[in-house]
Amino acid sequence: MKGEVVAERGEPQESAGQRFADRGIGWVRGLVGAALFALLITLVFPLFSDAAAGTALSRPWPSLGIGVLALIVRRRPRCRCSSSGSS
Repeated sequence: MKGEVVAERGEPQESAGQRFADRGIGWVRGLVGAALFALLITLVFPLFSDAAAGTALSRPWPSLGIGVLALIVRRRPRCRCSSSGSS
């Protein structure tokens, strides 16, 4: 055999536990970020925040409907398709 033998290693595979932990950490980071954003909006626009809270308390069903609609739109399915060119 002539030439040089080169061994290539692929990307290390993540374990299921590692993926679960990464998703959990991402979820907590998103939650903290949303809470900080809400606090910032409340501090910067106090009159708007009071009006929004008053609307949510006086008309809870439309507010709930808008929240559910936002969740549905946000949770659109992700494509788990492979873009490899193999047949």
